[in-house]
Amino acid sequence: MRMAMVKFIAVIGGISIGIVAPQAPTPSEIRDRLDTYLAAYEPALSALVARERMTQTIEVALSPSQLRFARPAVVEQRKLESEVAFMQLPGDSGWLGIRMVVKVDGQTVAANPNALATFIQSDQPLELANKILADSARYNLGSTRNTNLPNLPLELLHPRHRERFSYAIAGHGAINRIKVTILSAEENRSPTLIHMPDGTELISHIKAWVDDTGRLLRAEVRSRPSASRGLHDQPTVRVEFRLHNALDLLVPTEMREEFPTATRGQSGLSVARYSDFRRFQTSARIVPQSP
Repeated sequence: MRMAMVKFIAVIGGISIGIVAPQAPTPSEIRDRLDTYLAAYEPALSALVARERMTQTIEVALSPSQLRFARPAVVEQRKLESEVAFMQLPGDSGWLGIRMVVKVDGQTVAANPNALATFIQSDQPLELANKILADSARYNLGSTRNTNLPNLPLELLHPRHRERFSYAIAGHGAINRIKVTILSAEENRSPTLIHMPDGTELISHIKAWVDDTGRLLRAEVRSRPSASRGLHDQPTVRVEFRLHNALDLLVPTEMREEFPTATRGQSGLSVARYSDFRRFQTSARIVPQSP
């Protein structure tokens, strides 16, 4: 047995064998998989409603060296309980995330907590949806904004915006033991998709954690002014997606937001978690305004 083994190895050793390692997918190939996934995901997620519990905090910003000896002092904190819906606009116009704040720091502020559900199931103009967004945005701490919704990376990564970004592979990793490729996308066109209230364009940089089938498991959007205005002017939204067994669908389960504040030396952080997902009738739709 031993001699036969030695002879076998000798024969094999005299043959030149070339082993070709599998090539890693290119940024374009990862983007293609993500495009296919998002095109199917958009209608599947549409007309879902979830309960959102968010804590927004403004703290005194500390340097890394200071953080070793002290904890940031909380300047202000707010707890919001809301209903959040994800809707597909007609005519490939984009995603619409709608938040209706129901409670602020435990106090009821919505006259009708079921108004969002009623809206989704009725034929209402897009103007009403924008009003709901504006009404809810006024409860945000920090800067004026309506981008702190978990549909933000879904909209920016949608295939309709593909040509606005340049792509690269930023690394590889795993989320819950699922292998992912980290796709980096840098916005390269003006006007940009996100603006500050004063009209300043914000260039979006996106990281997308994509598995081998193209599913999006995590996404982060960091937006910065075209002219440097400091780190406090760079809002960031990161969303985690997990499988909802009953719906057989990946849904946003957590959103973390770093938001600008009006005062230098302060930093803002939001943490939102989502539960109680419900799907409404597929006939729900938003009627676009007449041109």
